[in-house]
Amino acid sequence: MTEATSNQGEYRRIVCSQLRNRHFLLRHGQSEANALGRIASSPGIAVAQFGLTEKGRDQIAVSIDQHRNQLAGVDQVFCSDFRRTRETAEIAAVLLDATVNESILLRERSFGMFDGQSDQKYQVAWSADEEDATHRKWDVESVASVADRMCGFVRELDQSGDGNTYLIVSHGDPLQILLTSALGRDLRQHRQIEPLATAELRPLC
Repeated sequence: MTEATSNQGEYRRIVCSQLRNRHFLLRHGQSEANALGRIASSPGIAVAQFGLTEKGRDQIAVSIDQHRNQLAGVDQVFCSDFRRTRETAEIAAVLLDATVNESILLRERSFGMFDGQSDQKYQVAWSADEEDATHRKWDVESVASVADRMCGFVRELDQSGDGNTYLIVSHGDPLQILLTSALGRDLRQHRQIEPLATAELRPLC
């Protein structure tokens, strides 16, 4: 095993040419945690707290309206069970006349001991990511672990239909990492992809 491989870890991957359906990724709108500049990655808190701000709700409505043509045919929206993603998915589902499905596999990356602290701490974890995608320093969930669950979710979802269009609502890091895998890039480079803004929609492939 090469050093590059060992520093990325083993995880389920996405091969775009093998996908049978179209998958669009949507980051949640601005949340109360975003507005406060706080990290909110603990399910024990963020499932019930830190929903969308009024600005965040407006962002989602605008984003869906701008991409309505691309999202034509979406009848199922998938999201993490965190309040901010659930509220985002609910708004999108109403506008698209779709149903909402929750999955814990789409949850925010766990930032361990940094949870509840300033969002400036993200950079500390990201700097360590650049050296090793398998690190769990500060009890942070590894990039490889996030990639495994996100890619696993997409692969299973993709096998459930053919020719469908799905909308997946999740969080910044999990979506960045999923996109990095889909591009076939080293997971340690996940911050080198243009970061998704709140309420930003991108195609997976």
